[in-house]
Amino acid sequence: WQLQRADDYTLIDADYMIEADDGVQIHVRNRGLTNSRLKGTTTRYLRTVPEFEAPAGPHEWLNQSIFVGSLQAGAGGPPSVMVHVFRLG
Repeated sequence: WQLQRADDYTLIDADYMIEADDGVQIHVRNRGLTNSRLKGTTTRYLRTVPEFEAPAGPHEWLNQSIFVGSLQAGAGGPPSVMVHVFRLG
């Protein structure tokens, strides 16, 4: 869901599943903040904090780290979003 605030920022709360290459299902809750444009620029602020819930096994390290993400509109085709995720050390 998205909540548009009066200051032109939008709160984002997405809840979805992803599938790893080995077929394991991983739950993701991705909350973030975006705005139409930063004042004086054509750049949008698009940042998220994804939280993962992975089962025990090769992907459980996702449960034990903090991540941040940025969003980018997909190019061409149907509407889509590319999520870039970074693990904080």
